[in-house]
Amino acid sequence: MAEQQEREVVKIDQLVHEVASVDGHLAKVGHHDPERSAVSITARGVAAMRHAESTRTDRPPIINDPFAGLFAGLDGLQWPESVPKERRDIFIDMMAVRTRFIDETLIEYVGDGLKQIVIPGAGLDARAFRLKEFSEATIFELDFEEVIKYKDELLNSAASPTHGKGGSKAILCKKRVALGVNLGDPSWPEQLKQSGFDPTVPTIWLLEGLTGYLTQEELYTFLKYIRSLSASGSRMVATFLGTNKVESLSMHKFFTNNAPDLLKELGGWEATQRQPFEVAPRYDRHGLPKIEGSYWYVTAHLP
Repeated sequence: MAEQQEREVVKIDQLVHEVASVDGHLAKVGHHDPERSAVSITARGVAAMRHAESTRTDRPPIINDPFAGLFAGLDGLQWPESVPKERRDIFIDMMAVRTRFIDETLIEYVGDGLKQIVIPGAGLDARAFRLKEFSEATIFELDFEEVIKYKDELLNSAASPTHGKGGSKAILCKKRVALGVNLGDPSWPEQLKQSGFDPTVPTIWLLEGLTGYLTQEELYTFLKYIRSLSASGSRMVATFLGTNKVESLSMHKFFTNNAPDLLKELGGWEATQRQPFEVAPRYDRHGLPKIEGSYWYVTAHLP
């Protein structure tokens, strides 16, 4: 049974990719590596799972993302009915637990007084529109220009579930800056600063579902850039793929079971890491397979 669960879990990204690939709108992005030019379409599959959790009726949902259905699209919304219930519940729980854990961590950081949030590889993240605790925070969303455009077009053209027509104007944070950049281009830090980012104040960095798509060299360079932009007191919440993967997408490039040492070496961050099955019980989710070294939630601060 454990072996079967393990096979199911490691296929989660493949399933997400298949769901999202029905509509290739997000597939054509400006990445130098053609193999990874479709990474961004997985955002639609992730949105489909957030929507499934947000609208479930069999038990109380642990997240509420009223924009997830809009971002997933009609094809993505049909996904839950096409997957056997046991598999579906694992996939949805994994994404729901990740989202809830990150939400709570970010809210804690903002509550500590940090008001500048940067989300590299933001995809279809909706936190600027759904978390009222960010009312005094400025959020910088970084992703390929095509992804930013797609997201803003959806928000502007559709009636959002909570704000009605013109959703992109109805932000709950103080300010949202959506910046179309290629994180593989060394000019992105300067572009960020030119968009109003202040490197002299503590920053919250959210790296959700991003690090595994970078090669070791790319990730190390990226983390060094982040360090150069981070004032003392900055925080980070990130996800990392573990080395205990039976299989992975060809787009996955980086795996580690020791993110805290990596962050310490590359920037002096003090970090701790947790695994999804260790976090899930606090949200009354007890069905995640206990696979050591498969996936990590990492929180960090810069002394």
